[in-house]
Amino acid sequence: MASGVGRPAKATLTLTGATAGGSYDSTVSFGDGPSGPDNPALGYLWARSRIARISDYISGAHDDELRRRIVSLGLTYNLLTKFTSFVAVDEIVRNPDGQATDVKQPLPLPKGVSNLAVGKSIRNYSEPSLAHIAGMLLVALGFVLLRRRSKVSMR
Repeated sequence: MASGVGRPAKATLTLTGATAGGSYDSTVSFGDGPSGPDNPALGYLWARSRIARISDYISGAHDDELRRRIVSLGLTYNLLTKFTSFVAVDEIVRNPDGQATDVKQPLPLPKGVSNLAVGKSIRNYSEPSLAHIAGMLLVALGFVLLRRRSKVSMR
């Protein structure tokens, strides 16, 4: 597939195979559209595909050359990668006196998410007192003794 700036990129795809009804053969021609400045999307598509392919080979911290290639492609084509990010900077100063006002902005929770997701609406229960613990132990001890007595009387 030959391509150059301003020249049409031409290619032919031939698909052959076997089907239940016999052999299959089909040819499709591509390349009526120009490559280059009039069709900039092709460069971005190629760069995204290339970044994905290179990323498949990164396995650890020793892949500095592959990382450098990904960063270079991301910066050249203005694409977000796992090693590049972009920050928007506004050139117009909106508060020339430098004074800022903090505003508490309420953020609604997504539908179906309870307030427990952000740690609110949790009841604070006090610990049981020593008298409550002693009472529960006496009830449990009484239950055990009663049960033992009923087993002895059944024999």
